[in-house]
Amino acid sequence: MKEELLFENENFSFHISGDVYICTLKVKTIDYNFAKAMVDKRKEITNNQVIKAIINGTAIKYMHKEARLYLASSNAVHNVKASGIIVNSSIQKLLTSFFLNFDKPQVPIKVFTDISSAKNWLSTID
Repeated sequence: MKEELLFENENFSFHISGDVYICTLKVKTIDYNFAKAMVDKRKEITNNQVIKAIINGTAIKYMHKEARLYLASSNAVHNVKASGIIVNSSIQKLLTSFFLNFDKPQVPIKVFTDISSAKNWLSTID
């Protein structure tokens, strides 16, 4: 399925593929301000509609605690039905899953090492 570019800047981009919004992060570190700007842009692009999302975080090396807490908050996940997170390796998948157990988002979320697996999982979510 073809992806359509909806927004792009030097920090992140948003595409849509079918009914899935894909955010590709281009930075190595995420702080609170970055996380808030990304969520605000997602809400603007989607007109606050309920969506399924994939976050391609393969470039990320570090996320500040405040950013993790914000991204797990009800404000950040408002109108997100489910989300897949893409990481580079099995070790990053394990670490990301570990942090998700502490900073539990209020929506179904799963970690993957490839986008197609995330899309397949999201297709099972109604």
